[in-house]
Amino acid sequence: MRSLVIVLACLLVACGGGGGGGGTPPPPPPTPITASFQPAATPPAPSVVINGPSSSQQGTITLDLVASGVSSPAYGAAFDLDFNPNIVRFNSVQSGAFFETAGQVSYQAAVSPSNAGKLVVGVTLLGSGSGATGTGRILSVRFQILNTVGTSDLTFGGNSLVSPAGQTLPSLSWAAGSIQTRR
Repeated sequence: MRSLVIVLACLLVACGGGGGGGGTPPPPPPTPITASFQPAATPPAPSVVINGPSSSQQGTITLDLVASGVSSPAYGAAFDLDFNPNIVRFNSVQSGAFFETAGQVSYQAAVSPSNAGKLVVGVTLLGSGSGATGTGRILSVRFQILNTVGTSDLTFGGNSLVSPAGQTLPSLSWAAGSIQTRR
């Protein structure tokens, strides 16, 4: 019996007595911020609207700017896209297919130096051409999702789709939407 007590005592010393437990377990990692896009009501054609995914991927959300039912030839587009810079940050633009069907295209996009929540965009065909018509994606805009829960309304300003002669195409509706972030 005495040797059993000695063996048990040695095991308890070797195991540190079995008490404690190392303190409080670490907290679980924070739930990542995700985002979804809610489009505005779709206006009748001809129109330019923003379409988006129902959710974000890997900290970004990509939205498509789509022309629909454009019957007069369009040579370019110019617009501002206002957003909440506390919710999302402009990341990049990617070319679309709408103007690409009519020739080479130049895409320019930058955040206004005087307003962190205003993206200024210009798209134009290069060289001479008859312009683009129909329906298609003008471009895609990618936003980085910031670590803030809230809503970023997206609104167009100074928007125009222009003809090869440089005239604004009439009777064109523009509709944006909003990005909602949540945990």
